[in-house]
Amino acid sequence: MEGQRNSGVELLRIICMFGIIFMHTFGIFYDEVSGIYLMAGIAINSLFNMGVSVFMLISGYYEIHFSLKKLVRLESTVLFYSVCGMLLQGAVCGEWSAGAVVKAFFPISTRHYWYMSVYMILFVFSGYINGILDKINKKTFLTVIGLMLLFFSVMPTFTYFEIMGDNGKGVANMLLMYLIGRYIRIYNVKIPIKNAGGGVCCAFAVTFLLNYLASILLGGVGIFAPFARDNSLTVIIGSIFAFLLFRQADFYVRFVNKIAGCMFAVYLSEGTVRMLLNRWIYWDKDVKVWYFLMVMTIYVITVMTIGLCAEWIRKRIYGLFVRISSPARLDKLCRFVYCLFYRANE
Repeated sequence: MEGQRNSGVELLRIICMFGIIFMHTFGIFYDEVSGIYLMAGIAINSLFNMGVSVFMLISGYYEIHFSLKKLVRLESTVLFYSVCGMLLQGAVCGEWSAGAVVKAFFPISTRHYWYMSVYMILFVFSGYINGILDKINKKTFLTVIGLMLLFFSVMPTFTYFEIMGDNGKGVANMLLMYLIGRYIRIYNVKIPIKNAGGGVCCAFAVTFLLNYLASILLGGVGIFAPFARDNSLTVIIGSIFAFLLFRQADFYVRFVNKIAGCMFAVYLSEGTVRMLLNRWIYWDKDVKVWYFLMVMTIYVITVMTIGLCAEWIRKRIYGLFVRISSPARLDKLCRFVYCLFYRANE
């Protein structure tokens, strides 16, 4: 498996993307659900909100390496999906605005995709961050992680006082997750599979119970999940155990890795795909049917499949552009156009 990523970790990446889209889809019901569906919604939020933290843990584990080539590739991919999304939304919904155009063409600086805005910052500074981590010892590394946990996770979790004011959707919390991922890799942190699985279950159970109690105290109608934010301590702990669990499933399946490699594109496209699908799908907010979650599962798989197809198309367009834009191809194209023009004027 030299040079190949562990498919256990890549499978976790796919599961996390599924969970994030499921959570986003269920979000339209947050204000109306009650009873068993309130419990289901809180469970979905408490479990699947670990996904973003897991993504950054994976980035830290494999280490982000800065390069101008990768920077251009990332930026062009984000631009492709943001501009296409803006055009499709305008064409289908008839909603055009200067703000939407600005966000589409400047998606990173406008936080059109907040995770990508944070990732780009870490990407640019990755060389400096990794250089510092290579020079500090284990005790100092743990001290830095501990202090960041205290200020950016423990305090917001138990006092609900947001130092950064971003609910964990910012540079501070994502840097924390990146550092934890690097620590796991550098010091080869491992725990038994049984303990890792138990850690995920315990973190999920505590998060669920705290959010359920918070929702009941506010009337029991509508989801209130203050303990399922990205910087909530239980969410961070759960994501760490989930990563350690799947990391131990050390195997390689090329298909799994190829699909996982497209999750970035699925993330960028899922909002647009859901917007288009919801033009033809009516979600009854009076959720009463037993098969509702099954229907939503099929819907999420459909969203992911369309995202994968969109990425296949984008790569073909990109590949065609690269082939055409090579110096030899450009020379042949210029000669061809010149011949056509010359003959047309004979």
